[in-house]
Amino acid sequence: MAERTEELKRDIESTRTHMSTTLDAIGDRVSPGRVAERRWNKVRQSTGRISQSIMGTPRQAGAGDGSPLAVGAVAFGIGVLLGSAASPSKEEIRLVAPIAEPLKQEAQSFMEDVATPMKETVADALNERKAVAADAVAQVKDQASTEAAHLSETASHAKDEVTRKM
Repeated sequence: MAERTEELKRDIESTRTHMSTTLDAIGDRVSPGRVAERRWNKVRQSTGRISQSIMGTPRQAGAGDGSPLAVGAVAFGIGVLLGSAASPSKEEIRLVAPIAEPLKQEAQSFMEDVATPMKETVADALNERKAVAADAVAQVKDQASTEAAHLSETASHAKDEVTRKM
């Protein structure tokens, strides 16, 4: 009987550990920071692939496989990014003011288009993990009930046997 109890304790601890690991994985998967990090990594990878296809891989660079026009466009883009790091002058502010609002609205629209599928993906993943967790809880509960009934039955038989021997 003591062995069975120890076995039950080990099973319960194993199930707890498994559920804890599962819940940690769920938290990691739906954490906004981790979602953003995974998306950022995808963007970086695709940017790297695009860059390599335009300019060629470092091994190919000496072979002249990269397009000079594409390399110039990339250099221009880098220059624009670096130039945007400096604070704008009054003249730049005056020139940009008329187009700033439409660009801002377009960027917001783009972000909404990106955010909506991301929210759905996160919600689907969360619902899936909730279902898995609920199933695991139900399994543990059923197993605990079964084992409790078995333990009660064993105790009852032991009591009857002790009573008989007296």
